[in-house]
Amino acid sequence: SAITAGDSFLHQKPQKSKKSTMVSLSDYYSSYGEYHSNKINKWIHIICVPILVWTLVALFVYAPLESGDISAQFTRKTGLPLTYALPLLVVMAAFYLYLEIVCGTILVAFLAFTYYSTFSFVSAFGYDTAWKLALVVHASSWIIQFVGHGVYEKRKPALLDNVLQIFAAPFFVTLVSAVYVWISR
Repeated sequence: SAITAGDSFLHQKPQKSKKSTMVSLSDYYSSYGEYHSNKINKWIHIICVPILVWTLVALFVYAPLESGDISAQFTRKTGLPLTYALPLLVVMAAFYLYLEIVCGTILVAFLAFTYYSTFSFVSAFGYDTAWKLALVVHASSWIIQFVGHGVYEKRKPALLDNVLQIFAAPFFVTLVSAVYVWISR
């Protein structure tokens, strides 16, 4: 099946580059992949990680960046307020594009959609309800992932060894999904 073939691809023995002291993409993600070998736990992540990113951005859109003229120009050009969510998304997008251009581009599109759609969410539900809904869904997604690791993976999440793995999760989910789609063709 595509999932089995994808698993073998993602768990290949990493090859260190002789030209660079940096860890290669395959090193990084085979390490992350070791924490995600159970099929059910992978599906939990494929569903919950995008929800976590979206709800995190939804929570960050409540924190406007007040920088005078720059903020006003941004709002005039986009119709959206400049918030702390945008610098976070720009750093994430740059990191993902640096890692790999195709998966990075897919994630940049998702991050752009996320930024714009969270404002619609706030408009639809109102500030007081929207942040509470985002927080409940965000917390629930974390709980579901921890259950996935405890019950199905029987291993602690990668982020407990390195909290920066939180930023690896969206890329890993995109990579896993791309491999599954590619192999399923």
